[in-house]
Amino acid sequence: MVSDKIKTMALSAIVSVIVSAGTVYLYDSYFAQKVVVFDLASYLDKQKADFVAGKINEEKLKKEFAGLKERIDAFGEKRIVLSRGVVLAGGRDVSDEISISPEK
Repeated sequence: MVSDKIKTMALSAIVSVIVSAGTVYLYDSYFAQKVVVFDLASYLDKQKADFVAGKINEEKLKKEFAGLKERIDAFGEKRIVLSRGVVLAGGRDVSDEISISPEK
């Protein structure tokens, strides 16, 4: 009799752990917002240096800035993109992913 109660309690505990772990995994994967960091100051400095050096013209510079918004928006709804200057710690750095122009 006691053995049946222990088996039932153990089964309940195992099922609870599995359901809880699955719920946390699904929440993290599909619902939780994640903070990513973009080094906007460095990006602007690089664009300015390229423009001043004559590597890119004004038209190309405007296309770069228009494409920047599109590349940031491509991260999706569940990603919050913040400038590196406002983030004290944490957040995955996506500067390289955003800075790469699709035309390059």
